[in-house]
Amino acid sequence: MANPSKAKGDQAERDALAYLLDICDGDPHLRLNPMRQLGAGRRDDIGDLAVLDDTVIQVKACNPRTLVRSVRSAAEGALAQQANALTPYAVGMTKFPGARTPTVRWIASTYQWPAELDPDAGVREFGTAVASALVYVRDDTSPAPRTHRVARISGRGLPPMFVAPFEAWLDARRAALIPSTVP
Repeated sequence: MANPSKAKGDQAERDALAYLLDICDGDPHLRLNPMRQLGAGRRDDIGDLAVLDDTVIQVKACNPRTLVRSVRSAAEGALAQQANALTPYAVGMTKFPGARTPTVRWIASTYQWPAELDPDAGVREFGTAVASALVYVRDDTSPAPRTHRVARISGRGLPPMFVAPFEAWLDARRAALIPSTVP
């Protein structure tokens, strides 16, 4: 009998790959052959998905009770794997339990936001309240569009972690890749 946790994780990786292929269409850093990585969990692990050649992606599936822990774990795992892969970007992707289209289904979590954050564009501070931050980033009734709903979580001696709809992280990454025209 197969391990149910592994099967759930494998399915989340397949879902994440399909999602990324859809929203990353036309990205100049999209790999020629996007796929799930082999050998997850090795000491030299370089992420779960090989989709963008400049980004390590760590995928997490969870249930509602483990959501907060999974969001943190995804960011931590991506950061550790980035050191192995030597890429400029690292992001965790956590599938929000039970979420359906058109709501926010994928949460991005990272310790390195790819572009400068505009504090007037929907960025909010949440101290250590990851659960409250998740409510904010998933709130499609908010005046801030998905691409601007970013939560900054800090405190307890930990480095700041950023949580957002995955679309917001991807939009920031694209903005960071555009050369500045300011002299």
